[in-house]
Amino acid sequence: MSACIGVFRAHGPGLATAAALERLGYAVALAPVVEPVALAGAPPERSFALVVGASAAAFTFAGPWLARLAQTPLALVGEATLRAARSAGLSGHAQTFADAEAFSQGAGTFPLGEALYLAGRDRKSTIESVFAAAQRAFVLVETYEARARPRWSAAEIAGLRACRLFVHYSRRSASLAIALADANDLLGVFAAADHICLSEDVAAPLRAQGWRAIRIAATPDQRALEAALTQR
Repeated sequence: MSACIGVFRAHGPGLATAAALERLGYAVALAPVVEPVALAGAPPERSFALVVGASAAAFTFAGPWLARLAQTPLALVGEATLRAARSAGLSGHAQTFADAEAFSQGAGTFPLGEALYLAGRDRKSTIESVFAAAQRAFVLVETYEARARPRWSAAEIAGLRACRLFVHYSRRSASLAIALADANDLLGVFAAADHICLSEDVAAPLRAQGWRAIRIAATPDQRALEAALTQR
């Protein structure tokens, strides 16, 4: 019988994660804790030296105005963000960084001029801090909001009860999963399970619960997270 893994990502990226884990032989219980909703934000009608993003959804939920930036250079965090930018029609030269720290270290190589930063409403301030520290002008446009789901369905709860492994991709989603688990009498299941986290920051809410069966991916990417699944 295949081991069951609980996944809490939003539906779109969650399906991609589920497919990757199923190819490794796992059964997956997908129980999103957020639901992305498009926002009506749009940038001023002028050109930019650079388009910046650290979230695939920031490009997925951008409006039709994104087409006028098709040739603009890109500075992105994560391969998934690059794929989303390309799918949205952006073909400019792209610099892609593994994480926000690498983005910060590479900021000195970015084209000069005003940047456009596409982001979700709920985000870390790292990217903004990089531009502020460099005294670089940028325009922030929030293209989506990852709204917390108020509940899981009965089928999702039943799926999670069968899991002894859970994977976590963000600190916020880990916190929301804990809250929903508490509301649905699943904390005992979570406490007894192994938790695989993309980083120590992601793991913080789990450690605050006193749980010890936590593994951290060697690097913050899907391949390293999958490798951590086999560690003991």
